[in-house]
Amino acid sequence: MQQLNYSFSFPTAPTEKRFGSLGALSGKELQVELVDLYTTDYQLLKPIPINIKYEEHLFIATQESLNLWAEERTLMGAEKYLAHEIVRLYNKLSNLGKNKLGPYPAESLDYLKQFIS
Repeated sequence: MQQLNYSFSFPTAPTEKRFGSLGALSGKELQVELVDLYTTDYQLLKPIPINIKYEEHLFIATQESLNLWAEERTLMGAEKYLAHEIVRLYNKLSNLGKNKLGPYPAESLDYLKQFIS
């Protein structure tokens, strides 16, 4: 299995600058874009649409087309964890090859190839 190299040193604006107060974000789902994969192994061709929700002191980041989610105590943590899950899925599906994938995994790989190279 290929070892992926991740870098978690990219700056991100504080949550308050990006979304306002946490109280205003609580219980709401916002559509945003993942603009970094936090890895040197793959390149992001264009931002990946994701949803962010803040509930019970946790940020929940989801990518519904891929049925992936991540939760962390910080916004950046949730984004990084979701990026890691997206890259892990892309790596796994790419390594298997499209001819060995069923319909849903093949569709997921096609979707990911729009964003990752």
